[in-house]
Amino acid sequence: MAATFDLDGWAEKAEAKASELRDVQTHLWPPHIPREVPGELNGRTFIEIFQANVESAPDRTAINFYGTEITYRQLDDWSDSFAGWLISIGATAGDRIGVFLPNCPQFIVLMLGTLKAGMVHVPINPMFKRGELEFESNDAGLSVLICADYLYELVEAAELNTVRARRFIDVSSLVPETPTVRVPTFLSRDFTGKDDDAWQELTQGEPISSGATDPEAIAALNYTGGTTGVPKGCMHTQANMVVAAHNCALAWGISGAESVSDEVVVAFTPIFWISGENNGILAPLYAGATIVLMARWDAPAVLEAIETFKVTAMSGVVESYLELLSLAGSPQRQLGSLRHLRAMSFTRKLSIDIRRQWEDATGGGSILRESSFGMTESHTSNTFTTGLEDNDFDLLNEPVFVGLPMPGTDFLIVDSKDRDLVDQGEVGEIVLRSPSNFLGYWQKSKETEQTLVDGWIFTGDIGKLSANGTLHYLGRQKEMLKVNGMSVFPSEVEVLMGRHPEVKAVAVVGAQDESTGQSVHAFVEMKPESTVDAEALETWAKEHMAVYKVPSVHLMSEMPRTATGKILKKDLPDVSTTGGL
Repeated sequence: MAATFDLDGWAEKAEAKASELRDVQTHLWPPHIPREVPGELNGRTFIEIFQANVESAPDRTAINFYGTEITYRQLDDWSDSFAGWLISIGATAGDRIGVFLPNCPQFIVLMLGTLKAGMVHVPINPMFKRGELEFESNDAGLSVLICADYLYELVEAAELNTVRARRFIDVSSLVPETPTVRVPTFLSRDFTGKDDDAWQELTQGEPISSGATDPEAIAALNYTGGTTGVPKGCMHTQANMVVAAHNCALAWGISGAESVSDEVVVAFTPIFWISGENNGILAPLYAGATIVLMARWDAPAVLEAIETFKVTAMSGVVESYLELLSLAGSPQRQLGSLRHLRAMSFTRKLSIDIRRQWEDATGGGSILRESSFGMTESHTSNTFTTGLEDNDFDLLNEPVFVGLPMPGTDFLIVDSKDRDLVDQGEVGEIVLRSPSNFLGYWQKSKETEQTLVDGWIFTGDIGKLSANGTLHYLGRQKEMLKVNGMSVFPSEVEVLMGRHPEVKAVAVVGAQDESTGQSVHAFVEMKPESTVDAEALETWAKEHMAVYKVPSVHLMSEMPRTATGKILKKDLPDVSTTGGL
């Protein structure tokens, strides 16, 4: 993104436009959602809020891990001891502490302990190979790295230039001898590549006497996924975490004026990923809920956990909900405890048909809603659709409907070329202001200046604001296509194609074309039982979208995906300049 825009006076115009939009949005605003983050959260750290829940309900189960129950008191004690251990080995405030673990209770303990010690939590994707680990470790300048035991050989072979202390823990040590639900294979095998499990060392030291108190200090480096270039570390504070936790929990429905002691959240999304951090750590602990933590998505195990532990809240991709329905012998019984649901439309898009299918099967006690628009830089959870589902208002809107801004948050749309503000209904770059916005990119001042201006993030995403002030996401700026001079947004075509009843997943890309400038190509994964061919899909598309949006269809047996379930468009088959494969 070029840094040559003339932004003189931009902030004043942005403020005026944001105020105007807030007035417009009032007509749709649900009464149970506040416009601002509550004032009593100002100046508080996430640790303070967590410890308030420890004091009010110390014996409440904080984490249930395949039947092992860890109370709020135990979680607090263990994280106190880990904070003390960090200090005992010479780590100091601001040091970066790497966590190279899958979903497990130890990950959450280490994160909380790092925050208590005033140090910086750096979650690392446990699916990384050597080069990826070396890049993030060295870029962050890690002082300490805590790793899963099965990653021993990888870590020992890596050149980690700044790491002064590394420890390995047995991530299966907290799995009970007789698990309540089935455990994934990698947690049940005996790893013998090293001699000792450091968990006892990390959690039996002298506990910290008082935790960090500055909510504005850097508390985490959350790395971007690298889908638009080299991954960058986003600097987040505990104040950012508090806002993200409050907004996520509020829109999800797991917190409010009433007691939330009975809320039980199942968490299987990777918690190293910032959306998984919000859904699987921050929002549940903020709300004083129980986290039913699972190492990974495993539909039969999740179904068993929902019924066994009476899970009330879940966040997952659309496919996860459909898979649960396909496995549940009696959905009303096995899924009947669920009340608060968030659906992420990564590959399969949430539709009215899918919403009805879920409601009809489960008895109507819960409703599927789109989760949120957001990005790593803004700690995700930046929009909500809660309260906008009446008469399917959300899903009947022009795609891709992502709702209203979270409390304390504002969106604007600007011209991508000169960053001038544009009117509602016009397409442009999405600009975002939120108290959860990051401080900037770690050791990348130039990139920070280009992205963060007067508290607003220039997202690089394309969208528009409707007449009623709702946000519609259209895709990454660089993904927009021009076909005979007409703008085509891959995300919109993906939603429209996804409405075909036999389509499982869609990824739309463009190619240079001599006659039209660019052409549209849809890589489509069909449902296993489908007999529809590419030609029939193209014919269907011509009946459901403008002719310039109709893609050439290429059927795929399976889509290339990231660890978090996103389709890797860069790994799709190459589309030549003639528009073919």
